[in-house]
Amino acid sequence: MKYKLTHNTMTTEDGIVLHRIQAFRNIGKDVKAGELGGWIEKKGNLSQYGKCWVRNNAKVAGKARVCGNAGVYGKAYIYDNA
Repeated sequence: MKYKLTHNTMTTEDGIVLHRIQAFRNIGKDVKAGELGGWIEKKGNLSQYGKCWVRNNAKVAGKARVCGNAGVYGKAYIYDNA
């Protein structure tokens, strides 16, 4: 596993509960073990493989999935079937 869901949560305007993520190990050159990431609804939103990561205040929810080497950052909100 490369990350875990923390107990730190937030609720979107749509009522979806998101969890902040935390890296278990270094991911590529930019993410260090222990670093907090952005927000996801469930583990299925962010792949445990590759260098993909959600940073800062970015959010991923619904059936959206971040995988490969994709990065989601800033104030981005990825949701539905993206």
